[in-house]
Amino acid sequence: LSMLSPSISPTLSIFPTVSSRAPVIEATYSTTYKSPKCSMIGSGCEATASLLKSRGNLDPPEPNASNTIDDCEDGNGGVYLEDESVESISVTSINGGPLVVGTEVQIDAVVWAWNKHADTVDFWHAPLSSTITNWVL
Repeated sequence: LSMLSPSISPTLSIFPTVSSRAPVIEATYSTTYKSPKCSMIGSGCEATASLLKSRGNLDPPEPNASNTIDDCEDGNGGVYLEDESVESISVTSINGGPLVVGTEVQIDAVVWAWNKHADTVDFWHAPLSSTITNWVL
């Protein structure tokens, strides 16, 4: 301490910095939207395999098929874990705060792709409303 300038006094904090992070909410099936939905606001929303596993009526069948909020059906052709399916999706805020309009998010998805060079999955978003029509890719 003798090497410090007389105008500088060292400080020591015994209180650790704690960041508060809103919880990640697990989605449940919405009969209104016919898809997974988080009913509360958190730092994320997670639709696990218990809601999304498989596709259409493959063996095993997708729970609540086809889990889309529009009329875009997944299709029933193929074999589970050989052909395309989305197994789970998690959307979380980058800053750990609640998912609100304007929040930057990270999307993590477990996707079974038949051909990694030809298959794609798109994630769309729209303003919160009872009739979602303004999709953005």
